[in-house]
Amino acid sequence: MREQADLLDDRYRVLTVLASGGSSVVYLAHHAGLGREVAIKVVRPEVFANDQDVEGYLREARIIAALDHPNVLTVFDVGRLPDGRPYIVMEYVAGRSLSRLLEGGQVLPMDVALDVFQQVALGLGHAHRHGVAHRDIKPANILLRQRSTGRPLVKVADFGIASVAVTGGSGHEPAYIGTPHYMSPEQAAGEPVVPASDIYSLGVVMYRALTGHRVFPGESPSELTLHHLRTEPRPLRHVAPHLDIPPALERIVLKCLRKAPAERYRTTEDLLEDLEPVRVAVLGARAWSSQESMEPRPLPPSSPLAPPQKLPALDPRALVTAAVAGGTLLFAAGLALGVWLGW
Repeated sequence: MREQADLLDDRYRVLTVLASGGSSVVYLAHHAGLGREVAIKVVRPEVFANDQDVEGYLREARIIAALDHPNVLTVFDVGRLPDGRPYIVMEYVAGRSLSRLLEGGQVLPMDVALDVFQQVALGLGHAHRHGVAHRDIKPANILLRQRSTGRPLVKVADFGIASVAVTGGSGHEPAYIGTPHYMSPEQAAGEPVVPASDIYSLGVVMYRALTGHRVFPGESPSELTLHHLRTEPRPLRHVAPHLDIPPALERIVLKCLRKAPAERYRTTEDLLEDLEPVRVAVLGARAWSSQESMEPRPLPPSSPLAPPQKLPALDPRALVTAAVAGGTLLFAAGLALGVWLGW
């Protein structure tokens, strides 16, 4: 426990281990300076071939720390421990990962799924515009926290293994290339990663969240690599015919999953442009705008989903006048009826 107590030169008080994997350990800690809980990811030394790789990793982490978006997990600090291990101090999200929600073949409710897809695309788009590709989009790297409104807030996490895009990067290639079930064909082939690679991986996530099934069967990296390179995904409604998946949404997912990067969505903005009408059709007035607004999105009056138009407010004096006129009319009608009946 002494090693944990001294972690990061006593600037952080470690509370517990959040997760431990083959490449890193993630701790929950309290940062006295920030007055908040944070997550600290410490990468195992065997991950890197040499010190140059560690420095390249930290350079990328500092670029990622400059990202500022509601749907990107915030990085507060990066550095090295006295023994040389690199660490990243990140925002702590008290929620669950998408992988936990999808355990056992579960699917997301359609309204939740559409919110999640939109927010992941928004976060990725922000990173892409800053020259950063994630490289490892998967359910475990998508964190969800429930807002006070009941709707999910999504954070794209683990940009710590991302690679700066060729247009503005350091040229450093990290030891990781992605996760076999979710990697793009170009990643599987060892080719350079581009923003469209993240869009492919997001398509794999969407497929899994909507159908309860992975795009391709198998567990071995070699088998999955061949599938990503050669096998066309089955239509979603064939895989899950009992689920009401909108045809327009199926077309979006399958476009994300096209083998050639040039045949996918060019940017996440293009993806969002196609996704928004589906969200409006499913969510109606509850659909949020692509600007992260929490306010309901107004619909045109002609839309079948639009609420009934409110009647204009009436001036109280107009109500009195109308009542007097109505009473006079009723009195005249009653008098005429009495004369006709011989009263």
